Order: sequence, then structure tokens, then C-alpha cells
Amino acid sequence: MRIIHVGLACSSLEKAEKFYGELLGLKRSELKTIDQATARTLFGQDKEITYFSYFNESLSLELFLMKQQAVPLPAPAHVSLEVENLEELLKRSVSSGVMVKTLFRGEKRIVFISDFDGNLFEIKEARSAGQA
Repeated sequence: MRIIHVGLACSSLEKAEKFYGELLGLKRSELKTIDQATARTLFGQDKEITYFSYFNESLSLELFLMKQQAVPLPAPAHVSLEVENLEELLKRSVSSGVMVKTLFRGEKRIVFISDFDGNLFEIKEARSAGQA
């Protein structure tokens, strides 16, 4: 089994581009629309929904443009991402105004960042071939 994509809500294309495009360096697909009947049946939304993806060779995040998120995400809900250079991403996150939370448990560092709509991401650095 594998994850094909993760669907997330966002409030604006500008916020999505700043976080997913500029900060994470992902490419964006063209904008598409889910018709009202389909949106009602699948997502309980009685309106058309614009959506698009941010992706690279190993990740696809599907963003649904929702001017107001009906129900806030529960605090534990998050997506875990692996990056090549954690420190560089954290520097860019801070300079972009992205919320960064860091917790140490002994030697282990746990890092979370949030996009501009409150979606949480646990960030882990890729292990080199020599690490266990």
C-alpha cells in the first residue's frame, strides 16, 4: 500500500504558493474545478470547489481552495515530510513567517511547521546512507 496524495484545505492561492511553491519548492498543477453536485456528494460542500496540486517526484499534495475552512483540523492531524536539509528549511520557514515548533526528547528533535492556513507538517531530515 502507498499514499497517492494527501488532500488539504487552503484559503488562497497566494498563501498556497508562498508555502508549497516558494518554501517547500514544489511545482503546481493547473487549477481544476469540482462541480457542485460532486462536491456535495463527496465533501458535503454545496458549491463548486477549485483544487490544484503541489508535487515533486515523490510527493503530491492536493489543495482545495476553501475561503473558510468549515471545521478546524484536530491538533494531531498532520503530514510528515522528509527533507534533505532540515536547517535550511527551518531558516527559510522563519524568514517567511511560518510557525515553527521544536521539541527535544533526549537527543531526538521533533520539528513541526504550519502552512498559512494551519495545516501541520512534521519535518524530518533524510538520513544519510551511513545512519541507522
